[in-house]
Amino acid sequence: ISETIKSIGRLAFAESGLKSITIPESVTRIEYGAFMSCKELGTVTIPDTVTHIGTKAFEGTKWLNEWKDKEPAGNDDDFLIVGDGVLLAYRGNSAHVQIPEGVKQIGSEVFKGHDEILDADLPASVVKINAEAFRNCGALTGLTGCEGLETVIRGAFYGTQLSETNFTKGQ
Repeated sequence: ISETIKSIGRLAFAESGLKSITIPESVTRIEYGAFMSCKELGTVTIPDTVTHIGTKAFEGTKWLNEWKDKEPAGNDDDFLIVGDGVLLAYRGNSAHVQIPEGVKQIGSEVFKGHDEILDADLPASVVKINAEAFRNCGALTGLTGCEGLETVIRGAFYGTQLSETNFTKGQ
């Protein structure tokens, strides 16, 4: 990928035969499904310049699937944090989730379907919760922390006992 590229567009490499990718530092955005279903994509390097990763950007890649298939460790290793503090995935099974310090945004669908989650504690570094981040976490009853939270995208709490209006500041 050329050093002049600033954004990797929707479905740009979806279903391609890529085996590895090093995203250049010029890139700040990876859009919806950019590498979706790249079944052989086993090595991914994402620089700190990336501040946005769209829904399903790496869904169905060898890289993400292998990470998710590892046993939960019960610590910060259960959180896949890439780019500039983007929480991309979670493989834990805790009822009380402690999001690691330094996470700036919770990506789309990160906790989707984790019925075991009762509550989550967000460090002050979290400024954004993306769409469907907690989708269908039916037992989720609360978030604590939230001091730095500025943006909650509509649908972040779909299928939970929470509403994004509980956390927005005039949005």
